[in-house]
Amino acid sequence: MNDTSPEIERMVRERFRAMTPQQRFAIGCQMFETARAIVMASFPLGLAPAQVRWLLCERFYGEKLAREAYGPYPAEVRHLQRHRAAGLDS
Repeated sequence: MNDTSPEIERMVRERFRAMTPQQRFAIGCQMFETARAIVMASFPLGLAPAQVRWLLCERFYGEKLAREAYGPYPAEVRHLQRHRAAGLDS
């Protein structure tokens, strides 16, 4: 779906082309940090840092990479996922 008019698309494209590579890189970093904050806001409070890392990796890059990088699901994460699937998020 694209609800952006061609005129606005052109304006945005021109503004990005006028930016330096450093400015475009900074915007990309800001966008990633915003996406990360949105994902983290969906996690229950009180997770250990290792649980947060595992879940972030899974959400951004998939379960396969999370398992390769951090090992199998921690028992606590498995419990959270069952609650999420059942609609019982805290």
